[in-house]
Amino acid sequence: MSNLTQDESAGDNQSKKITISLFHDDDERLTSIQASISRLGRRVSVSQIIRLSLRSLPVTDTGTISDETAKSLISILDSMKDEDGRVKRYKK
Repeated sequence: MSNLTQDESAGDNQSKKITISLFHDDDERLTSIQASISRLGRRVSVSQIIRLSLRSLPVTDTGTISDETAKSLISILDSMKDEDGRVKRYKK
């Protein structure tokens, strides 16, 4: 597991600094995404990959995600929890 902290500012926009924990499989995915984009001649930071991931989700005009998307994310979240070996129960 690795801890990554990113803080990037662009012009007048303020960024929010966050710290995330990545398990091995997630770190491998991150490295793979970076390598794939790099092969196409474009450098990409960890922060940009996280932002790309967030922007890849379909968000409605009202700033929400559909129930279908939310259910899909919950399914992925459950898989991540199983892979990580976590025992913490998430409140519903």
